[in-house]
Amino acid sequence: MLGVVSVSEYQSFVMADIPGIIEGAHIGKGLGHQFLRHIQRTSILLFLIDVNAADPVEVYDTLRAELHLYDSFMDKKPFHIVLSKIDTLPDEEREERIAEVSKLFNKATGQDVVAISSVGNIGLEQLKYKLYGMIQENR
Repeated sequence: MLGVVSVSEYQSFVMADIPGIIEGAHIGKGLGHQFLRHIQRTSILLFLIDVNAADPVEVYDTLRAELHLYDSFMDKKPFHIVLSKIDTLPDEEREERIAEVSKLFNKATGQDVVAISSVGNIGLEQLKYKLYGMIQENR
């Protein structure tokens, strides 16, 4: 699904929402090839990782591996990692879990992450400006 993200009155970008990629997608499992072809056309990759995943870095590694096995050029695309569903964490545990997972990703990838909740409208503005900045850098 495609959508236009408005940054300001005269600034916007198109975002493609690709359903989750599963292990084996590179060999056509599920709707793998159909979705992966769409991803080839994007300029930036955004990995949405559920903050509640038992091993969020492993989930990310699986996604990266599927993309690489389908097309190794995708390893060269700029990317960003987003922790999603932070609204599902109890308030008293939220900051600690985000910090813990962020530290794991920073160690594994050298990147900071953005934590969001679509339902709670948390972190979406920060993410929008981060993505717009990445797009401008890569033009």
